[in-house]
Amino acid sequence: MHPTESRLNARTFGKIEEVALHFPELELSKSRDHGETVWEGWLKPIVSQPDYGALLDDLDMDRHVEVCTGPVVGIRHSPTCTVEHGDSLLAAKIGNPFRLFRIRVTDFNDSKMPLCQVIEPEITHRTRNHTRGSDGMCLYPPWRFPWTERSSIVELLKHAMIWLIKWDVFDRGGRWIGSETPHSFDYLLANVSPSDSCTCFSGKEYGQCCRYFHITAEIIAKHRRNEFLRIYPLYLNPFPHALSRFLVC
Repeated sequence: MHPTESRLNARTFGKIEEVALHFPELELSKSRDHGETVWEGWLKPIVSQPDYGALLDDLDMDRHVEVCTGPVVGIRHSPTCTVEHGDSLLAAKIGNPFRLFRIRVTDFNDSKMPLCQVIEPEITHRTRNHTRGSDGMCLYPPWRFPWTERSSIVELLKHAMIWLIKWDVFDRGGRWIGSETPHSFDYLLANVSPSDSCTCFSGKEYGQCCRYFHITAEIIAKHRRNEFLRIYPLYLNPFPHALSRFLVC
């Protein structure tokens, strides 16, 4: 066996054991040495109703929350929090905080960040916010936390749990809680270095992936922005020649 294959097998096996220990609800559905490793299962991010309002307040202010894994998976209000929380109008508006999500996690076994998708409930056009494609979770800026072979898939899933709560609040409460990283091309061009991990989660360098597309898009979008964004949403990375139709204004 080639040494690279041995390392890949060991890493894949380690991830499978790690997920089984911390997220037993997720079942391994496919594993190949030279392909993806896929898990699917149901998660319920909220485990305690009494502190739900305080939890939403902390998430909205980007404070620490407790993400539990193992026998009981869920997110709780941190027991070390010293903030005095009042009544939460947002929590009252949402009502029952308990909601089940069926998710799929695909690990590509390379430098590309794993994809966490929401299978149920359906993410519609109305409820699509901070998504990676149509139903994937945009968990955090990949250029700030690039995915490597040493990255923990359990830590990624902890971020996914928090994302599910924020999406649920957006779906039922009407707003996204917590700070938000802009996704506009001008922001990305100004804040992402060409040597950083690309904004599309590919694992490639920004300068070797989407940067040229973003530069071209910024020029073109000044003339026909609405049509351009309708055909080429922010999360896609078409080949540069596909932009030629917009060069004639």
